[in-house]
Amino acid sequence: MPPKTGVREIVDPQCYRTGWLLSEELCKQYLEESMKAKQMVHKTQVDRKEFITDEMIHQEIDIFKGLVMMGYPGYHGLGVYEPIRMLLEDEADFSPATTDWLDLDKTTIWVVSKELMAPKLFSDYFGKNEK
Repeated sequence: MPPKTGVREIVDPQCYRTGWLLSEELCKQYLEESMKAKQMVHKTQVDRKEFITDEMIHQEIDIFKGLVMMGYPGYHGLGVYEPIRMLLEDEADFSPATTDWLDLDKTTIWVVSKELMAPKLFSDYFGKNEK
């Protein structure tokens, strides 16, 4: 993808990317949508008792797909290793079958800065009345 007139260029020292930046207007749209998505999952939503639905998540993903397509039509210019491309093309698989690299003997769960150990119950850490 050769650079167009008005395209900004920054050299990538690792040579993973071409260094061609998107237009400033499109970058602002990316940032605005990213901030909307962050607000959607922010902890203040719990205080407001606002729920996130699957429909809301899929709507944001569709918006991100559209923005990426505007910047990279047909994902042209994005490498197959790019995380955004993997996520938007549903190539990133987080099903239990693909998480074989998680060793159950070495994996722990952390809740509210406390490590939960296997033999103990949740009530041992937080009491019987914790909801």
